[in-house]
Amino acid sequence: MVTRKPGEAYLPECLAPTFQSGHEALMVWGCISHGYKGPLIQLEMAPQLQLRNGRWRGGGFNSEGYVMQVLNGPLKDFIAQMEKVKGHRMLVVEDGAPAHKGKLAKQACEELGIKHIAHPPSSPDLNPIEPLWMELKRRVYSTPGAQRSLEHLWNATEAAWKSFTADDINKYTRKMPSWVTALVKSKGLPTKF
Repeated sequence: MVTRKPGEAYLPECLAPTFQSGHEALMVWGCISHGYKGPLIQLEMAPQLQLRNGRWRGGGFNSEGYVMQVLNGPLKDFIAQMEKVKGHRMLVVEDGAPAHKGKLAKQACEELGIKHIAHPPSSPDLNPIEPLWMELKRRVYSTPGAQRSLEHLWNATEAAWKSFTADDINKYTRKMPSWVTALVKSKGLPTKF
């Protein structure tokens, strides 16, 4: 119980410090191939700028960040490693995120020789990493203290990613033929997958 006189509510000696975290977000990128797990990296967001009219512009993850942090590093290296191990050309499946579709990203992919599987707008998501992302989130959120700070969240996310085995990945990549068959049978409508 705190006792104070009227007018003393905001005196430093009458205040108890608390920690309130604003909404902090962690954006990561990772990749897989049947039997293999690529690196997981924490992405740096572009800064947000305040315009003269008071509105905010920018921020988030853009094509420039995607090229610098993903295409020119971990994705290029993982593709080269997989092509050497598997002995054939690797194709990349990505979602429709704006950072993947920007002019800079398209140009960088062309220069690096990165080939993609076409992913038309509003098409079903046949990316085997999507259920793995859901499992990653489940593991992170079940980690005690993961949401205490951005650092704790990153540590929990990195540990969860490292815990994935080839069997965890193959559980989803093996299902791709079934997913495609079910999708064709449903004529593009929702399936049990």
